[in-house]
Amino acid sequence: MPDTLTPAAEALRAEFLHLVETAAQPWQPAAPAAVLIEPPEPEGEPDESRPARRRRKREEGETRGGPRLMALLDASPLYFDPHGGTHIDVDGELHPLDAKNPFLVETVSALYHRATGQTMGKDSMGAAVAVLSYRARREGKPAPMANRACLWDGALFFDLGNGRAARIAGGAWRVAAAPVGLFRSWPHKRPHPEPAAPGDAWQLFRFVHVAADDRLFMLATLAACLVPGVARPALVITGPQGSGKSTAARLFKLALDPGTPALTMIPRRPEDIDLLLARHSFLALDNLSSLPADVADTLSGVITGAAPQRRKLHTDSELMTLHADVALCFTSINSLSDRPDFLERTLRIQLERIEDAERLADDELDAAFLAMLPGILGGLLSLLAKGLELLPSYRPPRLPRMAAFARLAAAIAEGMEEDGGARYLAEFFRNQGAQHMELAEGNLFFGAILEACAAGDHPAGTFKAVVAKLRELADPGPKEFFPTARGFAKALERLRVPLATAGIGFEIDRHRTAAGKASVRFFAVATSAELAAAPLAAGTGAVPAEVPGLVFDDGELPL
Repeated sequence: MPDTLTPAAEALRAEFLHLVETAAQPWQPAAPAAVLIEPPEPEGEPDESRPARRRRKREEGETRGGPRLMALLDASPLYFDPHGGTHIDVDGELHPLDAKNPFLVETVSALYHRATGQTMGKDSMGAAVAVLSYRARREGKPAPMANRACLWDGALFFDLGNGRAARIAGGAWRVAAAPVGLFRSWPHKRPHPEPAAPGDAWQLFRFVHVAADDRLFMLATLAACLVPGVARPALVITGPQGSGKSTAARLFKLALDPGTPALTMIPRRPEDIDLLLARHSFLALDNLSSLPADVADTLSGVITGAAPQRRKLHTDSELMTLHADVALCFTSINSLSDRPDFLERTLRIQLERIEDAERLADDELDAAFLAMLPGILGGLLSLLAKGLELLPSYRPPRLPRMAAFARLAAAIAEGMEEDGGARYLAEFFRNQGAQHMELAEGNLFFGAILEACAAGDHPAGTFKAVVAKLRELADPGPKEFFPTARGFAKALERLRVPLATAGIGFEIDRHRTAAGKASVRFFAVATSAELAAAPLAAGTGAVPAEVPGLVFDDGELPL
């Protein structure tokens, strides 16, 4: 070995010595070899066979597997829900009786191991679940198993999580223990903070930038979304870039139905949408440009109470019904769909752009919002309690489509300020009308009718003549759809509500002309917003104007 080392070798030697001093473990003698623990000899005769030992244990009353599991769960309360599901209360937690449910399997397996020191087989679990489910359907207690809110025992209960609920009745609310079986437990659900009474829901506008004139409308709408079993319109949050659309949807979700993730995207496979719908009370779908026609039709049906169905397995014909009681929320810059049925089931919330000097980082905004959330939630509950108290006697003279929700939200607005209900309904009509008017952007046929009638020239004549006039105004391209005279009546009927919203009516004369052609006539009508803003108020007893020339015979007038 040379007397001197190269610089590289010397550096390597120094590094090695440093590791020896700092990182190397001192030598220790090897651990003794593990001692093999022999299993105890089975009770009984040494030459007793396994079948004989099993038979002897059965005769002596010893059980294992399914029978032992049934003995452990025999005293557990059983429940059934309105949709045919069965449930069991294990250690104070309600679980669906489904052998594939991971939380039930974990809970019961831990209970079995704690009692016996052994693990449980899948067959034992499946057999026990089948027997318990049979008993639950016949002997169990009814349980609503709602997602977040439930009408029960003369009151509205709103799930706060951790065994708590807000009980709303008699124009007030209080925090109470949630009755067992009232709410379903999903892995994504998160608890609410303790709401503060009476709270202040208006603090929400410190974080959501809505024009002052639209704030009553938005608060009444959000409070009404807490009520289950009502067809609730989907909320479409729109606004320019930088207006905080995604932030607003996330905060709405946090206030009404906290869970993870706060914002969701439309699944790539349309058939997976129903799984999302059935597991949420308020579902926020973020950053959508448009909705395919089939998805818009599906959501339209769900909004008004339709229940999606799917096959349980591809090897049989059994169906599984997914019951959805959900309020939907979308964020988008433009209109999501050109389907009139879908637009009529939506309400738009328009946001204003946030100035750069007022913009907060997400962590700062979340911290500030969470600090204010108890008061905001308590304020929403107070608004809802007051509105539910007024609802039985609140009878507005005119209601839009989705009348139950509109009347409920208007009653909430009436409790917020004098004549708030009439103001809410007028805004509801205007909101839906504005969305129908957006059809003109993507529907050349609708836009052409609006253009013709706006000039005071309401088209009239045969289908062929009117279509030719409207086509001239629309000037469609070779690949753009525009109805022909043959499909004119069908296309026009699909636009009846949007046209009425715009103040346009039409009448089709099915009696053929001398040339054998049907005709149509357009005319002006009062818009829904104008009717809503009319001075007729609920309970005023206002009498309609007398129709000239109308004569009643004796006995026709009421006494």
